[in-house]
Amino acid sequence: MIFKGQVLKMSTQYDTPIQYSLNLSGDLLQMNQLFNRKIHIKHIGYQCVNCGIDQKIFRMGFCKKCFFESPYASESIIRPELSTAHLGDEERDLEVEKEIQLVPHIVYLAYTGDIKVGVTREKQVPTRWIDQGATFALEIAKTNNRYEAGMIEVAMKEHVADKTNWRKMLQDE
Repeated sequence: MIFKGQVLKMSTQYDTPIQYSLNLSGDLLQMNQLFNRKIHIKHIGYQCVNCGIDQKIFRMGFCKKCFFESPYASESIIRPELSTAHLGDEERDLEVEKEIQLVPHIVYLAYTGDIKVGVTREKQVPTRWIDQGATFALEIAKTNNRYEAGMIEVAMKEHVADKTNWRKMLQDE
């Protein structure tokens, strides 16, 4: 069989084992069925997840222009403590920022080879942990917005890493 499409964020479903689906332009390919099978993947071009233009991808699936302009790639997405939507201050697009930032967020500790602290929107639990390769996670705080969660994360980063040590995660010791 041949499948073709833009590779988007992989979907996961919490189960034993975790169920993975490769998103090809909205069509989901069940990856668990392909474990221990040989597959061939061929790159045939680029497509920005925001504007759809065939340009080299800069970061996070965005072309360079969209990475620096889209509210979905704003600095507060990477660093929640920089969120200003709770103040009514626009970073790139206040309406989009309100949708993303003015919803309940969870601060958590996850085990990904080492303990790490993280922040995610409440509706992303447990998807975010699965995406990071966590074997388990513990919710430690629920906040009303992204900024509050980011401030807790910043305080905790003085004691616990906030990045996955992918080498330790892959060793699975």
